[in-house]
Amino acid sequence: MTIRRGREGQQKYREKLLEQCPYCPFTMVADDRLLIASHIKPWAVADEKERVDPCNGYMLTPTYDRLFDQGFITFTEDRHVHVSDFLSNRTCKQLG
Repeated sequence: MTIRRGREGQQKYREKLLEQCPYCPFTMVADDRLLIASHIKPWAVADEKERVDPCNGYMLTPTYDRLFDQGFITFTEDRHVHVSDFLSNRTCKQLG
């Protein structure tokens, strides 16, 4: 039997982030069972405050969470999306 311990503060971060933005800004999916609380500044390099700050994240559906995590999309400071040149035009069109 394996016992997994979540990151301390992760659940509270997720709850605050859902209050701030209860849907994925790309897909508009609002079912919280399908949303991932994604950190803008990664947990591993964030300080304790940034780790639980809802302004340091987005609620994303799995596809967009993966794109964000892998660096294929990112956000400017004013929250505009920047798409990597490594994504083909076809893929961008398919993603909408």
